[in-house]
Amino acid sequence: NDHDQIEATESYYYSKDKSIKRIQSLEKIDNSNHIVTSFLENNDCTLDVINDFFEDIQFSEFKDNIKNQVLEFYKSKYQKDSFLKLLNSIFSDFGVLFLSANELRNNGIFKDLVLKEIEFFIESNACINTANEYLKNNHYSLQADSEGIKLFYHQEQTRSKIIYQDGKFKIGDEYFNLSELKMFIEDQPERFSPNVFLRCIFQDSILPDLSYIAGPGEISYWAQTKELFQFFGVNMSQIHTRHSFTLINSKIEKLISKVNKNLEYFYKKFVLIESELKENHHLSNLDELFINSKSNLQELFDNIKLQGIKIDKTLEQTVLGTYQKSLNFIEILEKKFESANHKLHNDENQKYKEISNFVFPNNKLQERVFNIVSILSLLGYENVKNLINEILTYDNFKHQIIKID
Repeated sequence: NDHDQIEATESYYYSKDKSIKRIQSLEKIDNSNHIVTSFLENNDCTLDVINDFFEDIQFSEFKDNIKNQVLEFYKSKYQKDSFLKLLNSIFSDFGVLFLSANELRNNGIFKDLVLKEIEFFIESNACINTANEYLKNNHYSLQADSEGIKLFYHQEQTRSKIIYQDGKFKIGDEYFNLSELKMFIEDQPERFSPNVFLRCIFQDSILPDLSYIAGPGEISYWAQTKELFQFFGVNMSQIHTRHSFTLINSKIEKLISKVNKNLEYFYKKFVLIESELKENHHLSNLDELFINSKSNLQELFDNIKLQGIKIDKTLEQTVLGTYQKSLNFIEILEKKFESANHKLHNDENQKYKEISNFVFPNNKLQERVFNIVSILSLLGYENVKNLINEILTYDNFKHQIIKID
């Protein structure tokens, strides 16, 4: 079910040892039990994770205060309520309104759209396929494929997919024909919710707006749904890209300058950076130097040996012994050169890794990886709110670089 549980409970942060760490707020989370994320409950593990997280992030003057507030937020029974309190603590001054899709579903507000999808799911999939063909022909990658019924069925705290099989609709172990399922929906519309493709349709049907601000992933989904909006008779919002930015502090800025690169260099997979470093640090002339040195040494001692034999045959063993000792010294030097070069490479590699972890963590932009709490802990509430106000003044929606100290 779209990996919702894992996405809702895991997070990443930049630790005090300058690595990227993953945390998960609940134990034994997987997607096999299909629990709806709004029913995920906090427990002792949640509080332990929060304490461990704050122990492992970098020190700041705001750290203890943010920790106490987050612990207070996560005393709520459900994770969704804790997260909402956290978001409100940041965005309440900006007039942001949060709506619970679960509450809306429980009011049966999506009944008509659910009925249309059940009756005409083949046609609605054809709408998506039309958009998909256009996107693929224009060399765009698809965010997801669409097949079958784009709805979930809810029972208590779990949800499951609805399968169309042999002319019947399968929900769990039960089968319904079309008329039976439509009657069921009429009676209990709150048991049905949209998948990722229908979510935007359901959303805009109750919240018509002038514009939808979206990230790259969301825009990709919406690009696949243009014909779907028309099919369901819902006006599609005008799409605008959200602001995108990289935060950078003076320490990372100095490190980038030290390695003589620009910030943009680090917007790529670290394995590529590592490969470049390895290539640059592999001194091919080092191998050649010692191969030639050994060859020259042998040539030198061969000549000495020939001259020595002419004087006294017993000198041959003395020359050979001296040659072997000299060769041993060169091989010792070779190993020392290799060790020093390896250390130089490791030190340089560590610097690049530290920068990459901060600037492009897990080979993604910061906004796709870092937990907002780690930013709060680093900057404090007032500075984060000031930062948001600053970003809102930007007319340029290109990716921005923002210095935070």
